[in-house]
Amino acid sequence: MPASDPGASPKPQAQRSRRVVVAISAAVLTVALAVAIGLRAGQRFAERPDALHAYRASLALPNDVTFFGVHPNFRLALSPDGSKLAFAAIGPDGQRRLYVRSLDSLTAQPLAGTEGAVVPFWSPDGRFIGYFQDDAGDLKKVSASGGPSMTLCDARLAWGAHWSKENVILFATGGGDMAPAIRRVPASGGSCTVVLSPDSAKGEVYYWLPHLLPDGRHFTYIAADLAYKPLGLYVASLGSNERKLLVPSGSGAQYAQGYLTFLRGQTLMAQRFEADRLELAGDPVPIAENVEAPLPAGGAWTVSQTGLLAYQTASGSTLSRLTWFDRAGRQLATVGDEADYRSVRLSPDGRHASVSLPHPSLPATDIWLVDLVRGQPTRFTVDAAEEQLAVWSPDGTRLVFSRNSTNTFDLLLKATNGVGAEELLLSARDGLRPASWSPDGRFLLYMDYTFGNIGSALWALPFSGERKPFPVVQSQFNVGPGDFSPDGRWLVYVSTESGRPEAYVAPFPGPGGKTRVSTNGLGDPLGGGAPLWRGQEIFYADPGGNVMAASVRTTGTAVEIGEVHSLFRLPISPQAAAGIYLWSFWDASADGQRFLVSVPQRRADVPISLVVNWPSLLKK
Repeated sequence: MPASDPGASPKPQAQRSRRVVVAISAAVLTVALAVAIGLRAGQRFAERPDALHAYRASLALPNDVTFFGVHPNFRLALSPDGSKLAFAAIGPDGQRRLYVRSLDSLTAQPLAGTEGAVVPFWSPDGRFIGYFQDDAGDLKKVSASGGPSMTLCDARLAWGAHWSKENVILFATGGGDMAPAIRRVPASGGSCTVVLSPDSAKGEVYYWLPHLLPDGRHFTYIAADLAYKPLGLYVASLGSNERKLLVPSGSGAQYAQGYLTFLRGQTLMAQRFEADRLELAGDPVPIAENVEAPLPAGGAWTVSQTGLLAYQTASGSTLSRLTWFDRAGRQLATVGDEADYRSVRLSPDGRHASVSLPHPSLPATDIWLVDLVRGQPTRFTVDAAEEQLAVWSPDGTRLVFSRNSTNTFDLLLKATNGVGAEELLLSARDGLRPASWSPDGRFLLYMDYTFGNIGSALWALPFSGERKPFPVVQSQFNVGPGDFSPDGRWLVYVSTESGRPEAYVAPFPGPGGKTRVSTNGLGDPLGGGAPLWRGQEIFYADPGGNVMAASVRTTGTAVEIGEVHSLFRLPISPQAAAGIYLWSFWDASADGQRFLVSVPQRRADVPISLVVNWPSLLKK
């Protein structure tokens, strides 16, 4: 669909805008000026929607800033008047923070004190930006012009937020220490309250991406199941449990100019929405193609209330290369070709690694075994399910891995030579993930993420007798992953009981107290921060992406944690990796002397695409 009709006779204001945009394009100067003109045109469009055509431009990031490692759902937010763009990105120091760019300017300004920020969103008057500081699990706000941030409330694993004209912030939590739900909190801060919780009887586990409608009472949101599959785009009301299905499956939506914008695959659609009747009207019309959307429920797009759209197109899979490092962080060798390596786990002899790779034609991952000597990968699983995170038996002849299919999580056992059938060990609706295999081969340590409820647990499955699982670490907080000690009498695991992920050592199978190992928190445990026990050392990644080594000595029923020191900095931090990898992207050899890391091969950032007066596209 063309952005404008050369044969049309636009009104004088539109002609002037178009001449300026063409002149700027010819002079190649400047997206900034083109956007400034678009902003003025957008203001006129809000007054006279039929007066102008749509115009397109692109916006490049500063040279020393990248979106690499920031999830597309959590990047962009246009101010309500369309004059500014807030975005979360990685700066030259490797820290993720908020940036603000006035769209009539050539530069973006970092907001000091917003390190760790994701999911930016604006106050209705454009004076403040709300965001989530994922390391601390806090919902915060900061002045758009800079200054100290103010903590509003706890908000674990946040999945979207919106700020109403009544100064109420509606936000979604995704689990962990806070059960999945949509919550509200005053924009001035205070206690948050649950507005709406998933209906488990209907298979709902998550609610994501709430967006308030103009009346400030009704809001749209997406419901999803255990496998993150969208079940529907709904509209609901504050103070009521009643809701209405708008789009089956669907994605998160954003309202502007009388339309709902939402994704269908990677195509951004707009459809007329009658807000007074809470009904869609007419047919959806595509307004942007190939929007970056790694999860079905959302993607990298944002709209203002003045007819401006900003989005990013997909740049393909993030490729990485398996790379050996020594304890000083020196690169020793690379293994094989580039691929989208995830869930890296070394075999006990260090000659092979299990990884998960995306299926070439299905939205799933398979487990592959990589010969680290020859650099050759061999497919280990072949089906349409999601398979990831394998752990090796002590002798290297078997693997236990997780499979997510038909809304269940299974733990399966299979010989590494591929001979024989798979053996189903456990099946549950909750999230089961293998963590570690005891050195004597008698127990499997696994994680049980109780989706839809607070907390999680580490369990052990015996490989003999009745094979009845028993809990090892249970808590109201998030627990796991974990790893056995070399003698199998201890384990190191992650818990968020202190308010952030930390590593603890406890006796196995218990009872006994725990001893904290980490000194300043862990990086995201699912993005590479999980602890590993090798010899007389425990390795983990701190929030800054440094590989830390803690000396450990056990005697009888006592454990002593010695000096903790930094070895080297990973090529990508666990927080950034959480936006790329499903699970850990590095592992340590049995002797603790080498580290195999899936190193992302950074691609150039795709510019941000801008469409000024996008609703005019729907009138063609």
